[in-house]
Amino acid sequence: MTLVVVGAVVALAPAYGRSSAVAPPSITLDVKGNAGENGWYRSDVTVSWNVSDPTGISSTSGCETRVITGDTEGTTVTCSASNKAKPPLSNSVSVTIKIDRSPPRLSHVSETPGDGANLLRWRSTSRSDTFRIERRARGEKAPPKIFKGGGTSFTDSSIENGREYVYTLTARDGAGNASKAVKLLALPKVLMLEKLPYLARVSAAPILRWKAVPGAAYYHVQLFRGGKRILAVWPSRRQLALRPAWSWAGRRYRLGHGTYRWYVWAGTGARSAGHYKRLGTAAFAVR
Repeated sequence: MTLVVVGAVVALAPAYGRSSAVAPPSITLDVKGNAGENGWYRSDVTVSWNVSDPTGISSTSGCETRVITGDTEGTTVTCSASNKAKPPLSNSVSVTIKIDRSPPRLSHVSETPGDGANLLRWRSTSRSDTFRIERRARGEKAPPKIFKGGGTSFTDSSIENGREYVYTLTARDGAGNASKAVKLLALPKVLMLEKLPYLARVSAAPILRWKAVPGAAYYHVQLFRGGKRILAVWPSRRQLALRPAWSWAGRRYRLGHGTYRWYVWAGTGARSAGHYKRLGTAAFAVR
């Protein structure tokens, strides 16, 4: 007798005459479901088998059609079969099914405006989720700027002071499920002395800033609300940080909801000389 190895099955064939190869049963796997990413499925999965052999099938185990429902990090199913050869030969095929039908959920999403940067924070149902952030500037028709990555926060240091932005945040898990998009309106912390095609808005006390003037000894800033002057100051630097509340000309004021207009002049020499050059005016609204 001569020993013949077929796959992982050992069979004996006669040493005389022309031998014919004898193989174990053929098992073909069929998996149906909504395929996700990284080997995951995002729906119920139907596993079926096709078992055949020229000599016929003597027995099978686990080869019935099976529907796997519910999320699973790995469910293994196996089909085993034996044929009617003498002696019988056997074969088995296994498959592991991973299902994740639950999209991530975002929570505690917030935005904090800053000087030259906006800080976004969030939480998701898994730390392994990845995130896509789209950013559009108010009034901008160009394609959105896109950021991708992991973590629980993102600092956008590519903003322009004085501009409003809308961020759209989406989380994506390893299976490719995407969360519901969350939109954030980012109002500026720093307002520039410039003319915009819209009325700038702020949600808190802003920093008013303008271009420095060579030779200026100081600047003069006036703030109006409803046509009434409510503040006049002479800062030495090219910016003024407004406070939520202040006292001026014997009265107490608050930076409440409303529309404000501010003016800036550059001063040279002594303040008593009154040498001013107007730099411009701008308006903003407090939400």
